[in-house]
Amino acid sequence: MALFLFMGNLGHRIFMSAIIHVMGRVTKDPAMQQGKNNGSEYISLDLASSQRSQNTQNCQNGYESMFYQCYFNKFLAERLIKAGVKSGTCGYVY
Repeated sequence: MALFLFMGNLGHRIFMSAIIHVMGRVTKDPAMQQGKNNGSEYISLDLASSQRSQNTQNCQNGYESMFYQCYFNKFLAERLIKAGVKSGTCGYVY
């Protein structure tokens, strides 16, 4: 499994991609969805994680919450459902 971070070239923006590792908790129960264009099945999963903050005045204990939206194709989605992933489950995405 890989989580890719994409940035595009729209106007004056530059395309970049990076592979990141995220450990966090699932924010809601995953449900299989179907794409509008080609009908492919996937799961959209929100992952909540905490990281150290540079600005400790605005954050409690020096940490802030980060939320990542992850998309998994049908094969990985079926594995997540079979594994019993639900809201509050701790996960590691790489």
